Amino acid sequence: MKKYAAYKPSGVEWLGEVPDHWEVKRFKFALDHIEQGWSPQCDNNPADLGEWGVLKVGCVNGHEFEPLENKRLPTELEPRIEYAIQIGDVLMSRANTKELVGSVAVVHKLPTNLLLCDKLYRLRVKASMMDKSFLVYTLRSKVARAQYELGSSGASSSMQNIGQDTVNDLQIAFPPLVEQRAIAAFLDERTARLDGLIRRKEDLLKLLAEQRAALITRVVTRGLNTTAPLQESGVSWLGRVPAHWKVWPLKALVDFINGAPFKPEEWSDTGTPIIRIENLNGSEEFNSYEGEMPAKYLVNEGEILFGWSGNIGTSFGPFQWKRPGKHFLNQHIFRITGFSGNQEWLFWLLKAVTSYVESQAHGIIGMVHITKQKLGAVRVPLPPEDEQRQIAEYVKRFDTENQNLETSVKKTITKLREYRAALITAAVTGRIDVRATVAVPEMVEA
Repeated sequence: MKKYAAYKPSGVEWLGEVPDHWEVKRFKFALDHIEQGWSPQCDNNPADLGEWGVLKVGCVNGHEFEPLENKRLPTELEPRIEYAIQIGDVLMSRANTKELVGSVAVVHKLPTNLLLCDKLYRLRVKASMMDKSFLVYTLRSKVARAQYELGSSGASSSMQNIGQDTVNDLQIAFPPLVEQRAIAAFLDERTARLDGLIRRKEDLLKLLAEQRAALITRVVTRGLNTTAPLQESGVSWLGRVPAHWKVWPLKALVDFINGAPFKPEEWSDTGTPIIRIENLNGSEEFNSYEGEMPAKYLVNEGEILFGWSGNIGTSFGPFQWKRPGKHFLNQHIFRITGFSGNQEWLFWLLKAVTSYVESQAHGIIGMVHITKQKLGAVRVPLPPEDEQRQIAEYVKRFDTENQNLETSVKKTITKLREYRAALITAAVTGRIDVRATVAVPEMVEA
């Protein structure tokens, strides 16, 4: 896209040059007021229509304000009306993870009565100096995020805080007000288009995951021979299975060995690494244990592990441990041992069992938990070992193709998000001139 005709030094390192008719000022010159709210002890559920709720910091984590991210105010507590949220409020997270602190959104909808919490700032700007939509895009830009990182505090890498002084001292480029509205209108149109593309790619990922789960379940419960005679299994989730297959409870085929209940005070920086749930998801950060443990807690490369208490789609279910070296197993994870057949087939069978267990977890949001007794009681099909091997090879080929496609889609999503962020930064810092690309909306008083 074309640039402006002339630029000048901004005097700010991370802004570089700006169009010569723009001004660079501290944010405080455009602020009328900044306040944080109130966080009483609330119910975990969101408020219903007509009830009062206190916003959670996650309400501004996305590209739009999410009013359902709130906790119901108990009826015995009087709402503090001075913190009531209004349409048009600009909200910013002052305490969050490094990636999300400083997230900002404008309130466009209020399905119920909501209150500002103490982890959010409400920013009231001077309508004569700053367009709210332009402000939101500016505060989402890379140059603003660079300043958040410099000004944030907090010893924990998982939680950072932005003080009011940091917000006031943000160095911001100020185009003329009519130009701010033109930039905001341009970004509204372009980011909506990009968000639509990203949503379609994310829907494709969900479809791929559903197809993958369905194929695995179908193949491990029906086999590869579509003409094989079938028999009723007597198990609702299995239906009919090949007539020459047997059906057994899992506990008759394998042993479940729970990990050791290591205490935090037993963790060390040296010694034998301990496999925790996050390590099943790929984390290379291990706690360790100085000393020896019984052999049943020792995990070798290639073993099958089962996270029996974790999140749907990530930490719950079977995992093939592929890291070499000696490791001890933490609690909430089973070692699956004692199976005499094809280990690869067993892994895919446990994938199918996981899909079944997750489908039965009604009323549970995110987390699934299953006991050894209930998991062991799940009845599963058992084909002859040569069919186990054929099924395992088939599913592995399909899974490799599926994962390659998923990786390609995820890379596309990453590139789209990077382009979205770069486009916002380029527009609000004047690196591109978008004035001729949009019709400027009429002025609306704040």
